[in-house]
Amino acid sequence: MKIACLGSHGAGKSTLSYQLADYFKRRNKNVYVVHERVRHSPFPLNSESNYKTTIWAFCNQVTKELEAAQRGYDTVICDRSVFDCFIYASYFNFQQEILESMRNFALEWLRSYDFFFFVRPNMPCNGDGIRDIDEKFRDGIDNMFEEFFHMLLLPNFVEVYTSQIIKKELNFDDIFKRFELDRCRCGSSRGIPEFEAED
Repeated sequence: MKIACLGSHGAGKSTLSYQLADYFKRRNKNVYVVHERVRHSPFPLNSESNYKTTIWAFCNQVTKELEAAQRGYDTVICDRSVFDCFIYASYFNFQQEILESMRNFALEWLRSYDFFFFVRPNMPCNGDGIRDIDEKFRDGIDNMFEEFFHMLLLPNFVEVYTSQIIKKELNFDDIFKRFELDRCRCGSSRGIPEFEAED
């Protein structure tokens, strides 16, 4: 099973990822968390990001997810997704050719996830010395996610809020049973999309 936690920075994706990891570990699942890596980028971050930042994050995310799939974990939890990288690139309105290529790949890569948690910010953004605390920037990213998700209509998709994560109000048993994932997919992932070569 492969879970994507999607959403703007400072919304609580990493905290949610750890909560999910604990949930599955208590059910004797072999769990791996693909941590957000953009803060390790050698390129400018946050509102100063450029296309190199986004491409670095995009490629790094794909690499880490490929490695996790190869290692055969029961449950892989991504505290951001490849689609997140595309959303940030769209927000900054990078070159259309780059955006189109990223969009096509990211949409195809969405097929590799079994479940989606869209994390919506509803609390002040806390700084950690790296993360941007400009709430206008954060909310602008959140709005772009919302627009795309209204069009995509992803399966096995649930919207949660920062306050629910911080207060530990999410009942994962109820969430997964609602989508009938507690039995049918725990321990088996949809894996990585296979891309057909063009003639």
